[in-house]
Amino acid sequence: MPTLIFYAVDITAMVVLEKMFPSGSCGPGPGIMVFLFSIPVVALLLIRNLVFAFTKDKKYWIIAGLHGLIITIFLIIVGNGMI
Repeated sequence: MPTLIFYAVDITAMVVLEKMFPSGSCGPGPGIMVFLFSIPVVALLLIRNLVFAFTKDKKYWIIAGLHGLIITIFLIIVGNGMI
């Protein structure tokens, strides 16, 4: 549940900040900066949950899969030039 709350807050912050202070032609807005900051945070969470899945409890595979899905979505967004 904390993972879903994290993503809900993260995505909401991205959208709200980008709407309040949109990106200009010279630089990214705060919504884009939150997006770019989220990528390494999610990667670290993925690594952490993979370690937990191997060493502690198998339930961490579901959470690691969710982080992997989010990283894939981030890469698709960046690769298609959506930001």
